[in-house]
Amino acid sequence: MASIQEEARDIIRENVIFSMGAGLIPIFVIDIVAITTIQMEMIRQLCRYYGVDYQEKRGKGLVTALSGTTLSRLAGYGIGSALKAIPGLGTILGGVTLSATAGATTYAVGQVFAHHFEYGGSLYDLDPEQFKQFYKEQVERGKEIVKQWKKEEEKKEEPSKTARDKSILEELQAAEKLKNSGAITEEEFEVIKESLLQKFVRKNKD
Repeated sequence: MASIQEEARDIIRENVIFSMGAGLIPIFVIDIVAITTIQMEMIRQLCRYYGVDYQEKRGKGLVTALSGTTLSRLAGYGIGSALKAIPGLGTILGGVTLSATAGATTYAVGQVFAHHFEYGGSLYDLDPEQFKQFYKEQVERGKEIVKQWKKEEEKKEEPSKTARDKSILEELQAAEKLKNSGAITEEEFEVIKESLLQKFVRKNKD
């Protein structure tokens, strides 16, 4: 397939980095929600860049179909997120595992959509089966690429950004503790969680 345009590559890289950060969120399941939110935002940005109509429900369905073809996303996300339920070392190992998987699969998803749009396609004529092998190849390629991108980002990361992200994650942990203690309901926790996840995504795009 032909190379995608530079701005599309920049959009993918930016969201890959964000998804890796979301993979480090130390709360079981919430990390996966954050990664999905970032991947949908990446698709929306690619749609806008290529002049393609965006529809979130359709985008989510396509991502699920693509990732389900190799089980890499579901298996990697499930294992990484589940490990975080184990106190201490499990949280660390789960974060590292999920972060790497999130980066590689976000990269692969971005490549599929960008290449499809590059040839004049839309969300409604993208056939996941036609991209089955391409997606697998891009996941493997993404595993190596994200390592390099992570190193580059760590060199230029601002201390203020790190502190800001830590503050948001601490708020998530505090909300989870309140839910577990019965101080707030499950519904109230969901509202707080969604608000903080949107805050996390917005601040990382500033």
